[in-house]
Amino acid sequence: MNFLLAILEVRDIDRSLAFYRDLIGLPVIRQFISKEGDRIAMLGQEDQPHLELVCRQTPKDVVPGNGMAVSFEVEDALEIIRQNEKAFEGPVVTGPDMQFYFTQDPDGYRVQLQEKRR
Repeated sequence: MNFLLAILEVRDIDRSLAFYRDLIGLPVIRQFISKEGDRIAMLGQEDQPHLELVCRQTPKDVVPGNGMAVSFEVEDALEIIRQNEKAFEGPVVTGPDMQFYFTQDPDGYRVQLQEKRR
């Protein structure tokens, strides 16, 4: 068994791309419009699990799940948090050389930013 991807339904794919691509640094693998007219973006590395962003053609409420989070290893979590301008929690120290913070994406999904301690 292999873990393939996580799917997030988003309200505004451009805002979500600005967060995940521009702030977090995930490369866009491909973008397309489904036969139903939904805008879809696949992000990540080709040989690793992907993050799929789905923006429905017919808008509906996006309700981020309680207890669900996506996690990324980053170089500078505080710089991402500063640019994101959202509330955050942390740092949570998980060992002598790792720590993480939690923040939110544009739709309110919980995002964990893990970094090596300096």
